[in-house]
Amino acid sequence: MRNQENEKLGTSPTGAAESRGQALVPDWMGVWATAGPLLAQFEIRLTPASTCIDADGFLAWYRFYPNRDAAALAAIMKAAIHRLEHSR
Repeated sequence: MRNQENEKLGTSPTGAAESRGQALVPDWMGVWATAGPLLAQFEIRLTPASTCIDADGFLAWYRFYPNRDAAALAAIMKAAIHRLEHSR
């Protein structure tokens, strides 16, 4: 069982001081406050449909997520990660 006190964003689990900064990864899928700036920075447009949500060509099917908000966050992250990978 994991130690709940150490599971805060930006802190490593006990014994993982050499985690190579992995605990510093933003929680993009967890909160809308992290997704909003990505929408603006990468000019991502969301287009809802009856079965999925489209974030500039990156689809997140509602049936694979617990709710539509989670699907929208996933689509935004797919689009943002694609832009980051191809920005070099």
